[in-house]
Amino acid sequence: IPICTLLQRFITVQCSAVKNPIVLTLLQHFFITSFTEESIKYLAFHLFIHFYLREKYSAQKEQRIYYHVAIFLGLCFGSFETLSYGIRYTDILFFRIFTAVILHGSLAAFYVPIALRKDGIPVALFAVPVLLHGFYDLFAAMQGFFIYCSFALIYFSIRYAYQQLRKI
Repeated sequence: IPICTLLQRFITVQCSAVKNPIVLTLLQHFFITSFTEESIKYLAFHLFIHFYLREKYSAQKEQRIYYHVAIFLGLCFGSFETLSYGIRYTDILFFRIFTAVILHGSLAAFYVPIALRKDGIPVALFAVPVLLHGFYDLFAAMQGFFIYCSFALIYFSIRYAYQQLRKI
């Protein structure tokens, strides 16, 4: 989380020249927040499976372990992020306590097919959790009716994670 926060602050300073509030809002939610958090989360998962799990478990035989680890790391990241946001933004804390941790855990299920590929990271596949996370943040910031849109995104990501676990 500290690395993610430092990276987000650096990018925020670089984007401070943008004067259009709509563009700045989209940059904030989709690039500064979503892309950096999902990248750091994926990197942690990839390093963990590369240095620890590959030694013990074959990817084809034990995919369930990979999904469990990804979801666990996502839940941990979401928990720390919620604590961090709770200190800085107390107005949305109640909403984030019940949604952010679940979202991060379920979005991490998208990392397993990416990590198991031998030919690099497919940008389109990585874009899905980044976009879902970006829309979640955007809708949560807009509040009101848009909170329901955040719940729909959480439902979609949980359903994806559940379907992936059912396939195995």
